[in-house]
Amino acid sequence: MKLPSKAVLMVIAGAMFAARLLYAAPSANLPVVVLKPLAQVSGDSVTLGDLVANAALENVAGTTVVCRAPEAGTVRVLGKNEIVAALKKQGLSYNLQGAEQIGITRLGRKIVTDDLAPIIEAAVKAASATAKVGEIQLQANVLTDGVPELSLRRLKFDPAIAKYRAWFVAQHDRTKISFEATVTLAEGSAPLEINLNTKTIQAAKAPLLVHRGQEVTMQLGGQGFAANVPVTAMNDGAAGKQVRVQDKASKRNYRAEVIAGGVVRAIRQEN
Repeated sequence: MKLPSKAVLMVIAGAMFAARLLYAAPSANLPVVVLKPLAQVSGDSVTLGDLVANAALENVAGTTVVCRAPEAGTVRVLGKNEIVAALKKQGLSYNLQGAEQIGITRLGRKIVTDDLAPIIEAAVKAASATAKVGEIQLQANVLTDGVPELSLRRLKFDPAIAKYRAWFVAQHDRTKISFEATVTLAEGSAPLEINLNTKTIQAAKAPLLVHRGQEVTMQLGGQGFAANVPVTAMNDGAAGKQVRVQDKASKRNYRAEVIAGGVVRAIRQEN
């Protein structure tokens, strides 16, 4: 049998090398993201920016949502393959390096100005004022467990800063947190002080999406599996609230979060 000439072998070797380069090029050209083994979040979602160790990419990747955050005070372990799958759904690709698994801890839910705006507007309207609510600034970060009920206790103009000071209370279960914000009112008139006393202005209560005794669907998932389980709600719940449910077949009780009408997401098993 005649062996290939040296020139032919060189051509074959060159073609194989070019193929390897072509195959590796897409990965080599992707932005490198180094994942850290531990991450702490305060919002309802985990972004890629929360997970990166290279600080230069935190702002770039900060708005890319990877998954829901765990419940306050709990830890969720997120695998690199889950991150890749979440990014792929959004048409994004990164060269992920670093930790294969990330332990995510949620410190609490962060209250934002969008939570406060409708409450302040309701208070201004209740005082028969014509001013419009402008900029709102929180004086400090406020973290709560779960989704709190917010109420405004007082709104008073401070001439030293030419803004109104607003005093709020956030309540979740038995925990109450008092905090302050500053508010700019413009394009109209308003009294210098809106003292609500016992007639506090509260955020409008969200409609109930799950009712006690109702048969609902529970989304149950974990590493490598997902299922929809028919369960019975043991108490009422609005969006974002936690309810207790029971799997009729196994008689197991779960703590679950309401995510839509008649749909909940399992948080943990209680027995």
